[in-house]
Amino acid sequence: MQEPLAGWAEQSVTGRMNKPPLTALATAPADLLERIAREQLGLETLIARRSDSLDFHDLAVWSIEKALQAAYAAGRHAAAGDAV
Repeated sequence: MQEPLAGWAEQSVTGRMNKPPLTALATAPADLLERIAREQLGLETLIARRSDSLDFHDLAVWSIEKALQAAYAAGRHAAAGDAV
């Protein structure tokens, strides 16, 4: 079984990690990201409000894991042509 992120970053001849080209990264709809942030992380919005108390949050790693799992699942559904 291949790792989910295998091939995402490969080492170059210099030994440095290469980032994937921006064109290879799909962008998710903003409303989907907002929904995941609200439901999984308890964040009101993803819009920067230029206030430390509003823009920086303490989050448990398990909450972040759940949000990443939700985003991953949404991507898999989108790739399969399913509604998210």
